Amino acid sequence: MFIRVYVVLAILLIHNFTFAGPPQELSFDESIRKLAFLIGDNMSRKHGGGIYENQLELREAAVTAIEKVPLIDNESHSRIVSSYGSDGITIRLQYDETVEKKPELLFKNLLLFTRLSHFDLGADIRVADREFDKLIFDSPHTWAELQFNSEKGSLAARARLAHIENDLLKSSFAQPTAEFLEQITKTSGRIQRLLPSLIQDSAKQAQELDQLALKSERLQKKSTDTWRSETKTLEQWESQADKLNDLILKNDRPAVAQMISDFLPWASMSPSESSAWNLWLEAIRHPDLTKSTVAFRGVDYATDKIQRINMPDGESRVAFMSTVLTKNQGSYTRRLRSLSANRLQNGDIAVEKYKSGATVVGISDQMTNHAHEPRSSSFLSFTYDPWVATKFVGRKKILDDKGKMKHIPNGGTLAVRIDSRRLFPNIMSEYPGEIELLAPLVIFPDEVVAYKEGPFIGQTNNDTMEAFLETVAEKTNTNVTIWTDRAAKKSVFKFYFKRDGYKFMENFLPNNPISAPLCSRIFR
Repeated sequence: MFIRVYVVLAILLIHNFTFAGPPQELSFDESIRKLAFLIGDNMSRKHGGGIYENQLELREAAVTAIEKVPLIDNESHSRIVSSYGSDGITIRLQYDETVEKKPELLFKNLLLFTRLSHFDLGADIRVADREFDKLIFDSPHTWAELQFNSEKGSLAARARLAHIENDLLKSSFAQPTAEFLEQITKTSGRIQRLLPSLIQDSAKQAQELDQLALKSERLQKKSTDTWRSETKTLEQWESQADKLNDLILKNDRPAVAQMISDFLPWASMSPSESSAWNLWLEAIRHPDLTKSTVAFRGVDYATDKIQRINMPDGESRVAFMSTVLTKNQGSYTRRLRSLSANRLQNGDIAVEKYKSGATVVGISDQMTNHAHEPRSSSFLSFTYDPWVATKFVGRKKILDDKGKMKHIPNGGTLAVRIDSRRLFPNIMSEYPGEIELLAPLVIFPDEVVAYKEGPFIGQTNNDTMEAFLETVAEKTNTNVTIWTDRAAKKSVFKFYFKRDGYKFMENFLPNNPISAPLCSRIFR
């Protein structure tokens, strides 16, 4: 609804109408200021003024700003930068005074900016372009990761951005953007006449970058294969008596971290992947429980191949692994080889559209795909809400003595306390009711706070959710007993979800220094 309303307002702006009274001439900066207001107001209305009552809004929302800066030293005299903070992601369109005399320099970045902010400058948008818009720009976090990888030197990311630019130039979003700039600079038809050559040049650049990216992809794979062949590191791990599951049950964090690291295809990984895995491996090696998260999981033995061991002192330990490890065959150490293929299968949502080019693997796309289909994922799902977790506890069908089918428990409820760097909200999820958190690959016994096998049926005082939560609260010194009331207000956990979700994104996509405001004027 809000987008449709603001399409009308944008059209009024194009024709230099004010909100009240007769038409009047607006300067370039005044027109840009009014556009920035409309975009920001639209985003604020669409997402409840930043309240984010719905988890889905975190996936879509962004703070937007248009900034005039003294000088931008590139060919377009403009740029788009993103940064993370306590309010989430901020996307800035920056320009200098050169673009007022040469509006065609701002055209491509303004076109991209309107898609990142979900703002239409025109009303007649083709259905195919809407589908493209949904695929590429549904979440600004995916684009921010793509931009991060491009800035860090990824040729695959640069090629993908070039293809996106070309598709935007060919789309029905392009003409109204050109008309808007022509209107406010009084250069009727100037950009529209340039559009065919812009499309041609963009397509050529995308093809050239594709060739470079594919060559780089082959060299990266060769580098990984050569290292593995020469060092025999994977074979050495696989021949070791203690397999991955054994080391996890022993809480041997250094060995587990090193094993995972050796199986990861570092040479082929995107900068954002490397950043995330370095963060997770450091949290395995040196967990910081002063910054930890308590969460719950419904265990289903059909997919959760629970690992158990009884220690000499009588301690009973359990551990867990993600489905990328539990669904494959061979030793659990050998199953780590699946990480290389799994990242390619789950890490690029737009791979089918751009299959002629190199695959662009992203963590945000892996998070999105996990929410859609967690089987064969590198993550394990958790939630703040134990009642949500109980919905995922496994059951299996058996025949009773009378030959009738019945369900019996085949799982349990798990509570964990994990370093927050390694247990974080999935702000890419499209399923708000789950309040989903993700943990990569493994759960150690020392991270398990409590495990209740089977359902809570209340046959004894200890066989209740209330007793379970009291145990978890006592062991973790947290307020999880709030969930003894199923109707408990979730606002506190929505706050945690937003805060910790954005913090994780900021940790693995650290802000570029140019993201800081450099401007003489900021229009929001």
